[in-house]
Amino acid sequence: MAAWHLEGEPEEAIIAIKELLAVVAMVAHRWTNWRGKLVLAVVDNVNVVFWNQGWQAGNRAARLLLRILRRFMARGGFRIYATFTRTYHNVTADFITRAEEGELRKRMQEMGL
Repeated sequence: MAAWHLEGEPEEAIIAIKELLAVVAMVAHRWTNWRGKLVLAVVDNVNVVFWNQGWQAGNRAARLLLRILRRFMARGGFRIYATFTRTYHNVTADFITRAEEGELRKRMQEMGL
C-alpha cells in the first residue's frame, strides 16, 4: 500500500502515473506476442514519455511501474518506446485518469466496462 500512496502528490503526477499504469496493462496483455519487436506506446502525457526514455522517475509508484515494464521486456525479448502525440478528444481515457473513484465506477457501469 505504501508504494501506491499518492496523497500529497501533484495532480499532474497522479494523472501521469495512471496513464503509465495503462501502458503497463497493455503490455501485460500483449507482451508474449512481441519477441524481437520494438513496440511504440503512443501517449498524450509527456511525463510518461520522459519516464520511459530515461527509465527513472521521482515518484515511487512510477518507479515501480517502470520496473514492471523492464521485467516484461527482459522476459519477452522486446523493447518499448513511448512517444508523445497531442490529443484533444480523448474523452474516455482522460476521464478515467482524472475522475473521482465513485464517479468513475458509475460511468464505467453506464459504459458496460
